[in-house]
Amino acid sequence: MLKLEPKIKVVFVNEDMKKNSKGKKLALTLGIKAAKNEILLLTDADCFPASNEWIQQMVVPYHQNDKIEIVLGYSPFYKIKGFIGVLSSMENLLTATSYFSYALNSNPYMGVGRNLSYKKTLFFKVKGFASHHHIASGDDDLFIQDAANNGNTDVCIVPQAFMNTSSKTNFKEWYNQKKRHNYVGKYYKAEHQRKLAFFGLTHLFLWASIIACLFFQETRLWILIGLAFYWVVKLPFLYFVFRNFEKANKAFWLPVFDFLYLFYNIIFGFVRLFGKQRKW
Repeated sequence: MLKLEPKIKVVFVNEDMKKNSKGKKLALTLGIKAAKNEILLLTDADCFPASNEWIQQMVVPYHQNDKIEIVLGYSPFYKIKGFIGVLSSMENLLTATSYFSYALNSNPYMGVGRNLSYKKTLFFKVKGFASHHHIASGDDDLFIQDAANNGNTDVCIVPQAFMNTSSKTNFKEWYNQKKRHNYVGKYYKAEHQRKLAFFGLTHLFLWASIIACLFFQETRLWILIGLAFYWVVKLPFLYFVFRNFEKANKAFWLPVFDFLYLFYNIIFGFVRLFGKQRKW
């Protein structure tokens, strides 16, 4: 018989309970109900903390400000060789830059369940996952949509609190994962949908303008000079931001990924608008 650590409490979900549940929200709810203490710290089964200070560092914001009820953590990917590894890492870094920036600007809109903490009383105050129990994904970002406000959320970007995880190893797996994640975007608050859509549309307009101008000889040189200036300004900024995630060198992939991000926004923009829910 398997011997468990005495402090670990196991909660089981039987087959009848699984029939009416999607994703892992039921299991999380049962685990949260069984938890004895107020502060909850969540991760996934395929994750591994960057240090033995993970718990200690993730709860620091609660001690610094008694109004904090949510702490957003960062979850980097293990280094994987090949294009999919770079693609996953860059997309993960840009997503983290986005949701940390919004949170630091007192407008949190998402977090990642691989490294996320919130208070038990807050969970029941917003009725847990009730507003989106019919959606398989969203136990992290849709919960943040319901529970976060401009004063109760903080971030933890201390390297010792990072939660490492594995990236997908082929394009199909990565694409299906991104489809599932982006699908829940249609359930974000209208304010966040507008702001995120504006970012995607301006990026689309930038590259559409660049491509269009390249067809005309009289504007070709100027548009290339403008593009070079754009990268010269943006690359140091991303280098500084990515340094907080201990991935500063990934910023040098900007010229490649900035162009690929055009297709990312188009494809997954349609997923958000017209995509159907996938099974977990």
